[in-house]
Amino acid sequence: MSPALQLVNADVRGLADAIITATKSSPVFVSGNFARAMDLKVEANPPLEAKVIDCQGLPLTYGFVDAHCHVMAYASSLTAVDCRPSAVSSITALKEAIRSRVSGTPEGHWVRATGYSDFDLSEKRHPTRTDLDEVAPHHPVRLNHRSGHAIVLNSAALAAVGISNVTDEPPGCTIDRDTLTGEPTGLLLEMEDFVRARVPGPTVEELRTSMRLASNSFLSNGILSVCDTSPGNSVETYDTFKEMQSGGYFLPALTMMIGPSHLDDFVENALPMKLGTGMRNIGHVKIMLTMSGGTLSPSQSELTSLISKAHSLEYPVAIHTVEAAALEAALNSLEDATPLPNRYWRDRIEHCSECPPELISKMARLNVAVVTNPAFLYHSGDRYLAETEGSKIPWLYRAKSLVESGIRVAAGSDAPVTDPNPIIGIYSAITRRSIGGKQINAEEGLNLKQALTMHSRRVVAKDQDNYRSDQYRRGHLTGNLILLDRQLNEDDPEEILKTRVAMTILNGKIVYEG
Repeated sequence: MSPALQLVNADVRGLADAIITATKSSPVFVSGNFARAMDLKVEANPPLEAKVIDCQGLPLTYGFVDAHCHVMAYASSLTAVDCRPSAVSSITALKEAIRSRVSGTPEGHWVRATGYSDFDLSEKRHPTRTDLDEVAPHHPVRLNHRSGHAIVLNSAALAAVGISNVTDEPPGCTIDRDTLTGEPTGLLLEMEDFVRARVPGPTVEELRTSMRLASNSFLSNGILSVCDTSPGNSVETYDTFKEMQSGGYFLPALTMMIGPSHLDDFVENALPMKLGTGMRNIGHVKIMLTMSGGTLSPSQSELTSLISKAHSLEYPVAIHTVEAAALEAALNSLEDATPLPNRYWRDRIEHCSECPPELISKMARLNVAVVTNPAFLYHSGDRYLAETEGSKIPWLYRAKSLVESGIRVAAGSDAPVTDPNPIIGIYSAITRRSIGGKQINAEEGLNLKQALTMHSRRVVAKDQDNYRSDQYRRGHLTGNLILLDRQLNEDDPEEILKTRVAMTILNGKIVYEG
């Protein structure tokens, strides 16, 4: 058993709503001038063998929560060819990066690349099968867009997954085609499930390696709990996560949403919705509501039926909405569907990218939570300003108006869409500023306390904050803490952006030191 930790001289103002104590599962003791100044109950007699850590006046606070991410996709991205804007600026550079990986890969083996952004490429377009064929004529190549909603395949990959000029598009999906020949260009929209089912998965060792990398990344960013919102999650996915956590390859606590097509399997395997402070929980039923091709998928009636089925089985739902029309449809179906028999649970709206003002009061009335992505404003704000219809810009990724309407709001990175760095999300939530320095709806900015809160809550229960405080009072979570390398000052947001995690403590053990 690891020795207890005694943290001295930490600024614990971020822990003011909790009693700092020690339990058998969380042997952390906090003492020193800062702790005493806050009049917190402090364990006076830590064991003699306790490891003493002088925090030098740095802020000690609860670990962050990433309320919306895709763990296995993020893990996979860490071993794929890096095609993010920070790595490549043109299709030429992208091709060279893929060529380099191809040169060390046996012929016929898949090559994965990820993170490209057509907006940020100098050519201002998506790569095509022809582009990828030039550097990989004998390897199937899969290139993921940074949004997660587009994939580019080369000719070998298209053949491997069975896509040709006569392939029908699955519902809600788009196969981009040459307007003259009808041949697929290689660009696929909303076809992640289709492609994943036809591409070999990683080996056990590859998965362990990538999951360990993902775990380290979350912990180094102070994230101690994640919610995996992947819409294809199955019982097998749950078992894989269980193996990764049990084997020590993935350390953060995990809540896994489930795919609607797998709902019956969870019921048959007696895996109900579960809220708790454990390391592995089952969350909402994730429903992808898209407007690919301008058509709502699933349809309004199908959406209502999906929600009713989930609710009748005592699972809340989380609905992916980007367009305002999708958000309106989601709220209409939530209103018309069979209500949740367990009034403790809360349905969720994911992203809420476009939110016209008339829908805010309806969300509040339906008591749904919103999990949004403030870091998108930083990473993609310049694109939003360039491509979004002017009248809709005030609707983008609202925060303050939702909070002031009493809607429970949490934040997620949507990794691998963005890096899971809550500091960028906190900065963006306050400043609403893009990486290019432009502001998007400055009036929707939050204060520091609000921004921190949205990055440390899971918004599962209707009374989540009271539930959370009760858990702290019982000492369940006090062994999960992070130490930041500087004070956060909302009057100097650029300094916030420089903040790093100095130490991460999980279950009373130091799991990261910066």
